[in-house]
Amino acid sequence: MSNPLESRAWIDVDLDAVRHNFTAVRRLAGPDRAVIAVVKADAYGLGAERVVRALEPLDPWGYGVAAVAEGTALRAYGVRRPILLTAPAPPQCIEEAAAARLTLSVSDLHTLDLWARAAERRGEPLDFHVEIDTGMGRAGFDWRTTAD
Repeated sequence: MSNPLESRAWIDVDLDAVRHNFTAVRRLAGPDRAVIAVVKADAYGLGAERVVRALEPLDPWGYGVAAVAEGTALRAYGVRRPILLTAPAPPQCIEEAAAARLTLSVSDLHTLDLWARAAERRGEPLDFHVEIDTGMGRAGFDWRTTAD
């Protein structure tokens, strides 16, 4: 007797509900605020490509991912908006992130230097987000030393 996993578990994604939730967040954030749709981990298992296609007409500022490979996958889907890498990129992924025009979260001077060199090699500026550690201790510049 065969019992594949697909026959035991599934998820139904209501994309209208996803769009409704995005619109609610935008309304609560206010008209002058940019909203980033975080679609890391395959949109938390909902399917990043499906979620992105559902949200594109709502004009999000961009998308958030946790890994360079997730960002390059969004580019392969045709996403042209900013894609923010919300976690530190491993040094060996810097060139791939630059080629995909991801917005890097920079949390240390070494990564900033690697990103600046990648921009120099490409002959164009590359966007980045400065990550400040406000106390969780995961990643980012220490908030107590950022004014130095």
